[in-house]
Amino acid sequence: MALASPAFAAEKPVWRIGVFDKSSSEFRSQGIDYSDLRQDPVYRVGKSKDGEDWQRFQPGPANGMAGGRVHPFTIVFELPETPRGVYRLRIAILYETPRLSTLHLEINGHAGLFYFHPRLDYAAGDWEGTFVPLTSTDEKLIELPAAWMRRGENRLVLTALDDPPAVENSLGSIAPGHTGIVYDALELTQDPEARYDRARVQAKVIPSIFYRNTPAGPAEVVEVFIEFAGRQPHGEVRLTVGGNTFRERFVPEPEFGECRVEINIPEWTGEAAGKLTIRSTGTRDFPVKLEAAKKWTLFIVPHEHLDIGFTDYPEKVAELQSQSVDGAMEAIRQHPDFRWTLDGYWIAQSYLAGRSKEKQREFLDMIREGKVILPAQFANQHTGTASLEGLIRSLYGSHFFAQRNGLPVGAAHITDVPSYSWSYASVLHDAGVKYFLAAGNSWRAPAILQGRWNEKSPFYWEGPDGGRVLMWYSRAYLQTATLFGTPPRLAAVHDSLPVFLQAYSRPAYKADAAIVFGTQLENTQFSKEQAELVKQWQALYTWPRLEYSTVGAALGAIEKQFQGQIPVMRGDFGPYWEDGFGSDSFYTALHRQNQQRILTAEELGSIPAALRSGLRPDAGLLARAWENILRFDEHTWTYVGATTQPESVETRRQTALKRAEATEASDDITSSIDRSWGQLESLLAPKENSLVVFNSLSWPRGGTVSVDLQDGSGILDAVTGKEVAWETVSVGKSTALPGFGGGYRHVRFFADDVPGVGYKLYAVRPAAFTGGTERIAPSGNVFESPYYRIEIDPASGGVASILDKQLHRELVDTKSPYRFGAYVYVSGADKMPNNSLYRYGAALKPPKLTPAPAAGSGRIEAHILPWGTSIAMESSAPNTPLIRTEITLFNNAKRIEFSFHVRKNYVLTKEAAYIAFPFSAEKPAFAYETQNGWVDPAVDELPGGSREWYAVNHWAAVRGDGFAASVTPRDAPLVNFGDIVRGNWPEKFAPASATIFSWLMNNYWGTNFVPGQGGDFTFRYAVTSDAQFDAAALTRAGWEAMTPLEADPIGATLETSPLPGDQASLLKIDNPDVVLVTWKQAEEGEGSIMRLEEIAGRAGKVHLSSPFLTVEKAWRCSALEENQSLLQPTDGGIELEVHPFEVVTVRLLTRPGKNSSAAQPVSDNESQLGSQPGSKQ
Repeated sequence: MALASPAFAAEKPVWRIGVFDKSSSEFRSQGIDYSDLRQDPVYRVGKSKDGEDWQRFQPGPANGMAGGRVHPFTIVFELPETPRGVYRLRIAILYETPRLSTLHLEINGHAGLFYFHPRLDYAAGDWEGTFVPLTSTDEKLIELPAAWMRRGENRLVLTALDDPPAVENSLGSIAPGHTGIVYDALELTQDPEARYDRARVQAKVIPSIFYRNTPAGPAEVVEVFIEFAGRQPHGEVRLTVGGNTFRERFVPEPEFGECRVEINIPEWTGEAAGKLTIRSTGTRDFPVKLEAAKKWTLFIVPHEHLDIGFTDYPEKVAELQSQSVDGAMEAIRQHPDFRWTLDGYWIAQSYLAGRSKEKQREFLDMIREGKVILPAQFANQHTGTASLEGLIRSLYGSHFFAQRNGLPVGAAHITDVPSYSWSYASVLHDAGVKYFLAAGNSWRAPAILQGRWNEKSPFYWEGPDGGRVLMWYSRAYLQTATLFGTPPRLAAVHDSLPVFLQAYSRPAYKADAAIVFGTQLENTQFSKEQAELVKQWQALYTWPRLEYSTVGAALGAIEKQFQGQIPVMRGDFGPYWEDGFGSDSFYTALHRQNQQRILTAEELGSIPAALRSGLRPDAGLLARAWENILRFDEHTWTYVGATTQPESVETRRQTALKRAEATEASDDITSSIDRSWGQLESLLAPKENSLVVFNSLSWPRGGTVSVDLQDGSGILDAVTGKEVAWETVSVGKSTALPGFGGGYRHVRFFADDVPGVGYKLYAVRPAAFTGGTERIAPSGNVFESPYYRIEIDPASGGVASILDKQLHRELVDTKSPYRFGAYVYVSGADKMPNNSLYRYGAALKPPKLTPAPAAGSGRIEAHILPWGTSIAMESSAPNTPLIRTEITLFNNAKRIEFSFHVRKNYVLTKEAAYIAFPFSAEKPAFAYETQNGWVDPAVDELPGGSREWYAVNHWAAVRGDGFAASVTPRDAPLVNFGDIVRGNWPEKFAPASATIFSWLMNNYWGTNFVPGQGGDFTFRYAVTSDAQFDAAALTRAGWEAMTPLEADPIGATLETSPLPGDQASLLKIDNPDVVLVTWKQAEEGEGSIMRLEEIAGRAGKVHLSSPFLTVEKAWRCSALEENQSLLQPTDGGIELEVHPFEVVTVRLLTRPGKNSSAAQPVSDNESQLGSQPGSKQ
């Protein structure tokens, strides 16, 4: 309790309970038994405490889950002097329950009744504001005469009332029950000079959104609210509109306050002027102007959210979701107009795996009939950290399942996850998906709270390449449950719809329909009553009309009503929930590696299949790997109680299951590559033992390769014949046995100019020892390459200076509190939930954080490598006993590589860790690569988007003052620009410096993600600079840094080599701005699929060819491999037009060409020259 703040100079504070901040968090909310009358609060001003003695939630009497009774809340206060003047009671409430209670007030025996008229609110003062679409606020300022007050003790009793008062059991979003009042704050002030006018009568007329059928025809329900300052006898309301007068009697029950009267007015259009007359102790007239309400249709999309593992183990969730499907199908049989939308293809998979043949047939039939909807997406993906191919593959499951079974595929939607990569719009468009519904949860993500995307819906979301999808952003995903209750109650529909529809009341909203998305909470038993709601409601009201629908049908209808006046939005929503990837950094790094290597695996599998008949990659290995990659991208990491119960069996098991998705994908990718090596090497046949190095990228490049090398062996470049120097990484333990080998060492060498989509052979011959590195004793802290001069700071374990020799420019901000490449450990934010790092909310403030840069050991190690110089040093930081930093300068490349080997303690206190890259620029401009194209966060981030952290596909860059520099984070996808994460949730991008931070790890989440992490980690980076910002060059460099060259030993043979014995490029792409994303086998077995991406933002042409393959037939396809247009082969290849940042998918039917002696009989898939079903010839 605090003294009130008077609104006017004459007013004096009497008391205040709480803070007027659109939050009830200061009040008691736990440990309350609402069935116990003794727990109804009695708050004694001056003695009681807000957090203990005043309850945030006051149930209404219709709330059966709270005892089905009135719950009087009493405030006892003392007035030391004789009361005089007027007292003003200010009450602020939050509407968060499905039903809207009224307020009964009694002051020393004088009673009043008041109605609330809340307006939508986006402050998220309470956590319900992140989740409840009707979250709204209202205030009442109620005058009380001094005559009703007493010198000494006074008692004010507040009671929530419901109309109708019949007791019902139903859940809303807060416990318990579906009706009541949530208090923000209350205060009482005194104006001793004011006079109370007991004769005062005020009135307002509000046309409602409700229409009834009456004997006279359709009528709109108009509400009249009359406020009396003193007791009134019964009276009459007369409303004259359009020359007609309508009368209703009223009986004010309390002594003062408000009385509500409903009048049915025959429907009209536009505005109508009229007069309201109140007859009671006297007659009072009020001019009124009425505007007819829209005749709304609410498209209810029945749906249950999927959380794979959040509420229970994944297989149990699979069964719970399957039981809901069973319930929905039974409801459809009983109510043919009912519909059910699955929350992803994963549910369809799970259902079929756990049901009989009969049930399977019924399920497929209902999908075929459009009653159960198979959506386009696999599940609810984190799109920010997904790869381009991962986004595309998330749409494969439903598409090919539907194709095989003759089923329709519905619109795409993502539920719970609140923000989406810009590229997702392009991917959906390229996949032929017309509609996309986002049903975001605003927890730790104010996309909709700041951006008001529900109020901007619908809009065309346009991707970097210009591809568009019609988007509807729904405020939360179980809207029927939070609006109408579970099970739904008609009184709740009546109370909540007027507030919900405020979001669509703007003049530019041309439609008279809106979507209510989702009917129940995730992984819960099917609510049967939802299938009866429409019929029950339409028996009461003609409008609003409720209709069961689907995302596609609803958006299609709304799109037509807008008649071409739908706005276009371009930009990125940011990666809000992707910050959780930093809670499990080791496995996130492995996942990031899987995203790149699986593309190499697909290429290595497709090339032998194209060159020799009968060969195929192991489709099962790749399918399992992709399934696990998609599961790792899926938004549920672990158990709901992971933070509060970090060592529970379920937390540990669920975390292990998530991590297994990364490790199993990695194992399957490696196994697929191993199988494909065997197939490719059958086409090579070298004359001596060799190493074959494969480059999956579509341009020639060099890079380091690590292999085991037998003692007494050397490596020779098969192209130049020159000996290749190598570095010994480690000497292996061995036991020499005749015929089984002897000693060996693990070595690393630099493979030069490996052809694009091709290989290069290195002969392994007996040779004197040529490996190792030359260890040098540093004479100082300065090291140089042809491109850079760097100065090491061993006291911090970082870099003090980097001079770009070509630009003659210092790259490092020497005034930064962090050295370049410094490890920074951040503590603080432990007082959760009471700070803004816990979540976004109006009443929450950023915590005090303590960044602690690492302290170095003072020692430097340096080695001369065959390809450059390596510098190493060690440092430590809080909870991080060892950070070993290795820096590599290259002789033949303008690049600096950093590798950090971090040993970290496991702690549960809140923490974060970063690597700082403080560049020097006074007016920095930042950019980062998304899956197709790049984002300028100052320009391309949409309102409400993430502005404290970003997810990088390959690179992040800063430019300014005549230079540009980039960082490629190979293992940690999250970056920050200008500052560390502080929980500011900024609405504008305003970087505090030119520093790029790589955000390594954090445990800021209060649920779902891993609560703490420790052990050994490796984080690797490539840093480069240039005079100009060149996004295409950065993208190529990023692909190189993150896509390792693959190497494998191959034995000598006397066979003839079908392919060249030194090197070969197996695919030629003549436009450097177009890169090969993947080359894979077609899903349905017809030919192979190539995916290409334009990376420079320039339209142009590209020619694809191979000296070893002849293209016999080709089609341009959708992203889902649907043939769209036939391409004419030219010069043995094909030519394509590409648009800026476009992703192009091509189907090829080929045969071995003249340069390949592998041209044996044409393989099965190559002989099938017909097109896929549905293709255009």
